[in-house]
Amino acid sequence: MLLKFSLSALALLAVALPAAAAEELVLTYGPLSRTVQVADIAELARSGEASPDLNSFLRSARQNPEEVRRVLNSPARVEPRLLDQVLNNPLGEAALGELSQSIRPAPDRSSPQALRAALVLSATQRQPFTLTDVLENYPTQRVYVDGVQVARTYDRFQRVVKQVESVLEILR
Repeated sequence: MLLKFSLSALALLAVALPAAAAEELVLTYGPLSRTVQVADIAELARSGEASPDLNSFLRSARQNPEEVRRVLNSPARVEPRLLDQVLNNPLGEAALGELSQSIRPAPDRSSPQALRAALVLSATQRQPFTLTDVLENYPTQRVYVDGVQVARTYDRFQRVVKQVESVLEILR
């Protein structure tokens, strides 16, 4: 059985240990691939300005930098404790398994645990949090992001979030 991290354990580790955070992103979009600095992604999200490397990649992938910025800045407002509970049940684990195919620590290996840690840490640090926060908090120096899969998963995730919000609103 997979070791499940509780929110308190993650928070304790985040405070007690030096942060290992992603510094480089290996972006793929179909047959294209480029390594960029996480700081370049954060700058695009913050200011809308893309570094020359990132801009070149986005042009080659026929991606609009403003649309990428919108996705990077899409807010997720989920209380850390609720997020931890959701991610530590069969449905949450299935969602993590799917998303960890898009955002992973190595080109040939996914890690739902690493993604869970990045999500919960992001939710703990700031509300609402964004995809940029998750990428910055990913617990390996290099993170591999498949743009095609992320876009597909993001669209499905947004639909599920809206459905869950509707159900929660009815229950309140």
